[in-house]
Amino acid sequence: MSWKFKNWKFWKNWTWKDSYTLTKKELLLATFLGIFGFFTNSRWIILWLDSIGIVGGYIFYNIIYFGFLFILSRAGLTLFGLRIERPLQTIGLFLLTTAVFMTIEWESPWINIVTKGTVEGVSIVYWQTDDGISWIFWSNLLGIYGITNPDIIAIFTYPITIFFLALMGGFLITGRIKIQEFPNF
Repeated sequence: MSWKFKNWKFWKNWTWKDSYTLTKKELLLATFLGIFGFFTNSRWIILWLDSIGIVGGYIFYNIIYFGFLFILSRAGLTLFGLRIERPLQTIGLFLLTTAVFMTIEWESPWINIVTKGTVEGVSIVYWQTDDGISWIFWSNLLGIYGITNPDIIAIFTYPITIFFLALMGGFLITGRIKIQEFPNF
């Protein structure tokens, strides 16, 4: 007995054509991202990023990232039913997605401290991320006051920075922040 998709009930009432369409715009986007991903991850770009310093690489990364969000907003990006049209909304989206990336990318010095016990020998490219630059900011700022404990720096880098990035991003996207009281139970 052979397995055939056409015998499954799921396939009997559903066709690709009924639910999804692929336009030239999506094909161009996918092609561009594939080629651009190959370019930005080429050996010479990574070596160049390693040579330009932490802040230089972070700026390079964010120019590309913000530029991409800006282009998508001009192409009609809609987020949760809200169309991203104004530059401040694009900045808000940038801040909000930065908060998401900091939550799930695991690319800061904190990760190396937890897994290896040190940050020695780590490439500068490793520090040029959203959470890497946030880690450097907080470790420098807190270091002024003598706070060098990595666990404390991690608290400032992750929950505190992420919270404020998401809050500011949400405000800029919607134009308002409305905090409702919890209902009394």
